[in-house]
Amino acid sequence: LLAACHRRCCICHRFCGVKIETDHIRPTAEGGDDSITNAIPVCFDCHAEIHSYNDQHPRGRKFTPEELERHKAQ
Repeated sequence: LLAACHRRCCICHRFCGVKIETDHIRPTAEGGDDSITNAIPVCFDCHAEIHSYNDQHPRGRKFTPEELERHKAQ
């Protein structure tokens, strides 16, 4: 997966080198699995942003699983 994206974040498209990780598109708590099709390579900053949204106090950027899938496809 990291080779396919050339170690670029699928959200901001920045080259990350070793500062990249994979995140679940659909969290396991919501029925997602640990497969490559449910993974998206993201930089540390975008990973934090994906998980920083709070439904009780909407601030920041909320990424839907469908939106993350479209980013991955790019």
